[in-house]
Amino acid sequence: MRSRREGWSTSASGWTWSASRGRFTLMGNWVPVVLTFCMGMLMVSRTTPEYQHRNYELQFGELSAVKIGESSIINHGLLLGAVVFLAPQRHEYSIWEIDRFCLLLRAVRSVDRNLNSIHGPYPIYILVARDYELDPRHKDGLYSEKDRDLIRRWAPRSTIHFVEIEMYSGDALEPDTYREKILKWRRGEDGAVAGRDLGYTSMCRLWSGRLQSMSFLNDYKYYLRMDDDSLLMSPLSYDPFQRMEEHGLEYAFRSYQSDEWGIDQLWAVTKPFLSEDEIRISPFLVNGESYDGSQPYNNFHISTVAFWRDHRWQEVWNAYNKEHLFFKYRVGDANVHAMALTMMQPDRYALWDDMPYVHNSNDYKPWWQEAKSWREECKRDYQEYL
Repeated sequence: MRSRREGWSTSASGWTWSASRGRFTLMGNWVPVVLTFCMGMLMVSRTTPEYQHRNYELQFGELSAVKIGESSIINHGLLLGAVVFLAPQRHEYSIWEIDRFCLLLRAVRSVDRNLNSIHGPYPIYILVARDYELDPRHKDGLYSEKDRDLIRRWAPRSTIHFVEIEMYSGDALEPDTYREKILKWRRGEDGAVAGRDLGYTSMCRLWSGRLQSMSFLNDYKYYLRMDDDSLLMSPLSYDPFQRMEEHGLEYAFRSYQSDEWGIDQLWAVTKPFLSEDEIRISPFLVNGESYDGSQPYNNFHISTVAFWRDHRWQEVWNAYNKEHLFFKYRVGDANVHAMALTMMQPDRYALWDDMPYVHNSNDYKPWWQEAKSWREECKRDYQEYL
């Protein structure tokens, strides 16, 4: 990609251009040619990523255009990356009796301070439920303009978009299902794996392929997931999106975990789509024969959008939905990501254990003492700001 400070010139044509000085020098009868060229460049500029991104923000009703650095744009016209949150249910509390909205404020602020103040800056997209009234637990609610404005004020270096999606109806549900059937499955009826509510299982399905197909990611090569109850703890010494680009990666994560909900059904549906070599070399499979639930701890991960839109993954995704893995068998998104990484070449994904990221009690040891201080700080910050 040509640097904005890079100029070009020619003595044979009788004109010169200096981008850094913004100056034309014309000779001879080239004025009509130059005018035609300028008109053409004006039309082309309307298709550049910078113009498209500004126009895209206006469509979402944002207050101002993003200032995009050169490092945020890659040479095939896509913007390099975006950070994505799924907003918590508006009236939900955590295990520490903290308003989850308060945790979201701190999570977004940590991205603003520790990523966007140094690199990018990269836009932040926060997905909120438009059908919150259908939450069976009645924990979700409207993210008001006051809520949204407060989130933006906690992240002054970042441009924040709110994307309203369905979480309890419509596109959130697997094809050929309906709400009442899913609620029965969540109770363990009809041979289903009981546990977790509609909202949680919808979240698992979201991060397993639904999100990656959403139109707001059309202009980006990578997305980075953050959870509302997670934090970047210190300034990042590297740009995670640039690191992906430099190493040719499709996926990066921070640690391994394990989960066993619905893994037999998941493996039975996935195995026919895998080659013998993929099964043999996968670190997530046991002796190349079975799946024991090993997974990337994907509450933080960064991935290419293209992988999830490729026809091969779409075939797997369609099979998952047809067999109702998410709502009937309670399959989690991290287990699904283990299957996705099995389909990648080993040099296309990486473990980033140097990422200064923490996620609720799983990363705070001893968890209660650490959680108590976090709870008090969060409450204090939230109340003082209001």
